[in-house]
Amino acid sequence: MVKTATRAVLVGCGGMSRAWLDAASEHEDVEVVGLVDIDKRNARWRAEEFRLENALIGDNLKSMLREMEPDVVFDVTIPEAHTEVATTALKHGCTCSARSRWPIRWPRRAGHCARRKRPARFTR
Repeated sequence: MVKTATRAVLVGCGGMSRAWLDAASEHEDVEVVGLVDIDKRNARWRAEEFRLENALIGDNLKSMLREMEPDVVFDVTIPEAHTEVATTALKHGCTCSARSRWPIRWPRRAGHCARRKRPARFTR
């Protein structure tokens, strides 16, 4: 049986994405096939930095998932975007790996944050 690489799309190409792409590059069985960011320039810069010449660059996760059909989505977005990214990934049949546990706890905390007059501090 021939083992194929796990196809991954990384969403959120800011500072934390470097660590995720470093980790992915250490695994021969992971192929980053797409990078998504609200600013495509960030995605292009990461693709150049990590020599991901074949990775598709985009600013729309749904389109990326339809076109690339990845196995997993690496969610490296800001906490406020985690729920949407995770939900979209799961609806497209992907595993979603996030940089925190926000997708599970976000709905409860979203209301809590909205009621506070000053920023809330969250602990893990």
